[in-house]
Amino acid sequence: MIIKKIHIFGYGKFENYQLDLSSGINVLYGENEAGKSTIFSFIHAMLFGFPQRSQNAPSYEPNGGVKYGGRLTVEWPANGEITIERIKHTQGSECKLYQGGQFIGQEEELKELLKGIDRDFYESIYSFNLDGIREISRLNEEELGRYLFFAGMSGSERLWDLENGLQKQMELLFKPSGKKPELNQKLAEMKESTRQLQKAKESENEYNEFLHHQERLSNEIAEQRTRLEKIRSHLIHLKDWRRLLPSIQELSGINGRLSELRERPFPAGGTKRMETIEAELVAKSAMLKTQSTKLSALKDERQKLTYQEDWLLKEAEVQQMERPIEHCESLEEEIRAKSIELKHLDARMYKLQEELHMNLEEETIASLDTSVFRKEEIKKLELEMSTLKKRKSELDFQFEQEKLKLDQVEKTMELYESKLLPDGERARLEERRKTFKESSDSYNLEEVRETLERLKNRREKIWTKEQKMRKKQKRFSNLAGILLILTAILTMFSGKVLLGTGIGLGGVLLIFIWRQFLGSYTKSSELDEEILFYEEKLAGFSNRVQRQGDNGLTDRLLMEDAENRLQYEREKYRKEQQDEIFEGLIQAFEKWEQEKQACERRLTALGDEWFIPREISKSMLSEALDRLESMKDIILEKNKLQSSIEENRQVIVALSTKLNKLAEDFHVSTEQSRREIYRQIKQKMDEVIRVRNEAKRLDDRIADLTEEKEPLEEICEHLQAEQAALLKEAGCDSITSFYQLGKESEEREQLVTIRRQLMIQLGEFSDSEHYLDTSAAKLDEQIASAEEDSSSVEQQIEAGLQELAKVQYDIKRLEEDGTVEALQFHHQQLLEDFQVLSRKWAKLAVAKGILQEAITKYKNERFPAILEKSNEHLYYLTNGKYERLVFSNEGTGLMLQDSQGEYIPARDLSRGTAELAYVSIRLALALTIEGRKDLPIMMDDTFVNFDDRRTERVLSLLKQIGQEEHQILFMTCHQKIKEQFTSHEVISIG
Repeated sequence: MIIKKIHIFGYGKFENYQLDLSSGINVLYGENEAGKSTIFSFIHAMLFGFPQRSQNAPSYEPNGGVKYGGRLTVEWPANGEITIERIKHTQGSECKLYQGGQFIGQEEELKELLKGIDRDFYESIYSFNLDGIREISRLNEEELGRYLFFAGMSGSERLWDLENGLQKQMELLFKPSGKKPELNQKLAEMKESTRQLQKAKESENEYNEFLHHQERLSNEIAEQRTRLEKIRSHLIHLKDWRRLLPSIQELSGINGRLSELRERPFPAGGTKRMETIEAELVAKSAMLKTQSTKLSALKDERQKLTYQEDWLLKEAEVQQMERPIEHCESLEEEIRAKSIELKHLDARMYKLQEELHMNLEEETIASLDTSVFRKEEIKKLELEMSTLKKRKSELDFQFEQEKLKLDQVEKTMELYESKLLPDGERARLEERRKTFKESSDSYNLEEVRETLERLKNRREKIWTKEQKMRKKQKRFSNLAGILLILTAILTMFSGKVLLGTGIGLGGVLLIFIWRQFLGSYTKSSELDEEILFYEEKLAGFSNRVQRQGDNGLTDRLLMEDAENRLQYEREKYRKEQQDEIFEGLIQAFEKWEQEKQACERRLTALGDEWFIPREISKSMLSEALDRLESMKDIILEKNKLQSSIEENRQVIVALSTKLNKLAEDFHVSTEQSRREIYRQIKQKMDEVIRVRNEAKRLDDRIADLTEEKEPLEEICEHLQAEQAALLKEAGCDSITSFYQLGKESEEREQLVTIRRQLMIQLGEFSDSEHYLDTSAAKLDEQIASAEEDSSSVEQQIEAGLQELAKVQYDIKRLEEDGTVEALQFHHQQLLEDFQVLSRKWAKLAVAKGILQEAITKYKNERFPAILEKSNEHLYYLTNGKYERLVFSNEGTGLMLQDSQGEYIPARDLSRGTAELAYVSIRLALALTIEGRKDLPIMMDDTFVNFDDRRTERVLSLLKQIGQEEHQILFMTCHQKIKEQFTSHEVISIG
């Protein structure tokens, strides 16, 4: 059996997952949680059913409503390739088998293919995991040999656990020299209880006499009850006799009727057989008559059919013409389409030449050199032009940036220039600083403050006076304005120029006098400079104290001016540098212009070779080349289309000639379309074929009716013979007497059946002659007498029970002290507990005995073959250090024989050697089990704890087994194990 393919609909994390397996070793590699154990469980589920909740195993039901189940394609040596499909629904699971796409069976057929193997058997023999090897590390030295022996028997530790479990349970119940086991304790308690009970009974004679009297009364009551049962049984018999008396009388009447009916031989089912023969004979005779009538009509119809046989010789030629005619029409349509396409190509050619402003002949265009080298040359030139354009953009950008920088420098220069003090102002400040230094020592702080305060008060008074004078000035100005306006009006309307002139001069005079008056007053702004001087002086005093000699506001202004002049000179230098950069940019622009002109000259030179205008050559030469290539492609396509049109026309001419020849043979006019010519030819040919087929059909039908008529005649003769045989068997000379005899026979059979049923119902009363002698009245008297006897015995029993109750009361009175009662109850309870434990111990002992017999039989009959195969594996895995496994002196353990011939008990083996022995035995069991050694072996990271050398030897052994066409599924998550196999042997999961 080889698993060929896995198709998971939905199982665990897998959905619609497929996997192909080979017949040898298959290494399923994947990291933890990749799904290896899920595939392991899926294979078991497909072969033996989905895991049940009672099995305490994961169900792997998928999420999201995916179909739960899948398919497993398996190849059996005797049955071929079969697909197992198993799906689980809410109502249960469903198993189907398919072979070659055909349904062949269900669960029962799968069990037959598996030869009775169930899940437990398969997992014990053919499924390896790490648990068995880990168990070796947990055993003590005394248990190791027996564990290896049981692994060779069942493939797992189950028999080991079973034997140990039985022995432990038996020892918990009983040990020959033990005290703690339950049975040992119960035996000791029963001995003590028996001793105490015997002592109590010897001291109570009266109690014993009551017990004897109780026993005698109990025996008498039992005898009376036995007699009562007999009376009641006789009473039941009489009542049944009375109840069944009508059936007994009916049975007697049936026996009398059966004696009246004559017993003559009659065929079994003769009446039905005769009726069937008669019905079938009538039906067949009618069918025979109908067939004869049809046969005559068909022969007449066949003679009327005639046709021209020479036309049939051209049937194949006519049939073959239909597709060429259709092809001819498609060719004509193709010619029309290609002609239209030619026009479209001409239009495209014209459009392309218009786009390039060209008007060249097709031969000239086809001769133009548009090779790859030319394309590459154009690409280089266009790339150069693109680079120049990019450089132009960069120069423009750089020009804008430098221009912005220059503008910024100029603005900064203007700013610092605006901050510079005029030369006169600067000289005045320097003079003031000089004067300040000379006179700073001649003034004291208080004098400066008093002077400053006096100046401020004076400025305040002047400012108040100025406000009043401004108001007066405004009124005076308004008056002067009015005078001037009046002057203008008088001059315009009255013509009195002198008067108006005088008034105007008066107003002007008033304004002049007022201004002179205002000019004679001191202004508040004239005092600001002097106040500022003293404020600076006062500030100078304060700063002199705080900053140790700062020269005041004047020094600060002069220092700021010096700083501004320094910044101005710096910005001026930056402007000179920026002017030099601008000069460099201008030179770069000139160089760019020269390179651009050179590139354009080379582009126009190439364009001249292809007759392309220079304006296009400079900017779109690559696109022009693409259009030239498109025109050359159009020319090639036009040539192909023209050749194809010519070929199609030649085919059409040849087909038309052939069709006209057929038209002459079938007498069809050629002065019409090809389709119509062929239609008429085909119509005539179809008519000839129809007449021929009809004639053939009639001939076949005549032959069939002739063949059908002969069996009907034979059947009619056979039915008549059967009818005569039935009459002869029944001894009748007519059908009427036959049916009469059949009626009597059926009545007799019915009576016999009823009699049989009555005899079953009556049972012991079936002897009707014996039970008919007693009448119903006599039976009623016997029943009444039996009921009186039953009542008398019941009264006697009641009296005995009352006397027994008195005796039991006296016994209870003696037992009120509780000694005897308690001892008896305790002793009885101990006895019952002892019997329960004894039966439990006996069951365990029997089970252990049966197990020991099975082990002995297996050891003598089947285990030698397993040991022989195990020795081969052990010799290979230990590289010849150990040669074979043998039984130990204890009988159920194993020992190893080394290369020197010495026997080494299992308890003296290293853990590594014991694990190799375990693997040898397990593999040998899977490969030698009778009738089932071809099943796949499945391993789930079994050798993960082996060192590199042992792992390499085990994997090499597995490869040898796989090469012997024994399938192995080895699942691992370890890279070092994966690297031991070839790529086609490894299947990656996840």
